[in-house]
Amino acid sequence: MRIRKSFWHIASAVGFLVVSTPARADILESINITGKVYRESGFFDNTPTSSAGLTYEGSFTASNINFNTGPDGNLGVFLAFGGATGNFQNGTGTDQISTSVLNSLMSDDGVGLFSYSTVIEITGTFTFLGGTPYKITHDDGVVLKVNGSSISPFDLPAPTPAETSSWTPASTITNGSVDLWYMATAGNPEVLRFTDPPPPAVPEPTSIVLLASVLGFVGVARSKKITA
Repeated sequence: MRIRKSFWHIASAVGFLVVSTPARADILESINITGKVYRESGFFDNTPTSSAGLTYEGSFTASNINFNTGPDGNLGVFLAFGGATGNFQNGTGTDQISTSVLNSLMSDDGVGLFSYSTVIEITGTFTFLGGTPYKITHDDGVVLKVNGSSISPFDLPAPTPAETSSWTPASTITNGSVDLWYMATAGNPEVLRFTDPPPPAVPEPTSIVLLASVLGFVGVARSKKITA
């Protein structure tokens, strides 16, 4: 009985170590995220979901959706924060974003009025698990379409302060076609972050070794008891 009680005390402690390993929220990733940058004069009342009437500034590629200017950053800071690569830095022709645009704010306050706004369209292919919450943190407007249908919690075209919206698909969407439109129109900071839930807690190697040692100890003890 003493061995059995000791075993459960130690096993409980090991179990606590295993399940209490902290988890983190993961940035939603895809291998084929493409972004396009547009500009338009003035202050936008609603996020556009097409390029009609917008001035195309160039494109970029990225592996995740996690962009932020911070309090003083420009468009280049916003894109580089998310690890954007490709044409926005070294492209050619119409796909290259000019240095002057990269070095400018995403929305500029002229004389009491914003003289221009930035619109970004992000496309990619993602798999969304049914019953799993996904979140977009954004300021100003954002509209998300998956397989051509607007996702209502992420259909927020009007300018807003930074906020987080959540969406839980009823069923799994495999290789869903994503079309995300984001508008920066009311000054820094500008933020766009798409996250999926944290992964399940993973047992730490030391916890696994400890648990194996406990089981081995109990096995030896029981063997000795039977032999005796």
